Amino acid sequence: MDLQTIAFTTFSVLFIAIAAAGALKQQRKLFLTGIFLWSLIPVIGEGAKYSQDHDLSHLLVMALFFALAILTAPSKLSYNSENLAATHLAKKIGAAVIFVNLFQAFNILANDVGVPDLFGYFHIVAAVVVMYPVYMSLTNSNSGWKS
Repeated sequence: MDLQTIAFTTFSVLFIAIAAAGALKQQRKLFLTGIFLWSLIPVIGEGAKYSQDHDLSHLLVMALFFALAILTAPSKLSYNSENLAATHLAKKIGAAVIFVNLFQAFNILANDVGVPDLFGYFHIVAAVVVMYPVYMSLTNSNSGWKS
């Protein structure tokens, strides 16, 4: 394993763990911080790959994950389940994060894109972490984020 792979692996585990802790503790800011930081890893990795081979597919993946980073950037705004528009939008953003991560997992694991399979599995774990609060919000009316 080269130094870049070790660094990306370390940060992936850290950021996904932060998101998982936030999801389990129902702490929105912690959850979003982890997902936001995790979304930046593919942006950086694909940027490095693009600088090496100038393959435009790297720019597409960068754009997807940069958009997720924008959508999941933590903010000081707070809302609860009474704000139906905000909770509906949050569920849609969650669905987008799940879809993009599962698609990228498939892309890494099914195609030779020059990324270790380990990162495909990280994308699956990240999607599952996001599925938890989405599932809880859909099935449990008492589930709610803490500030």
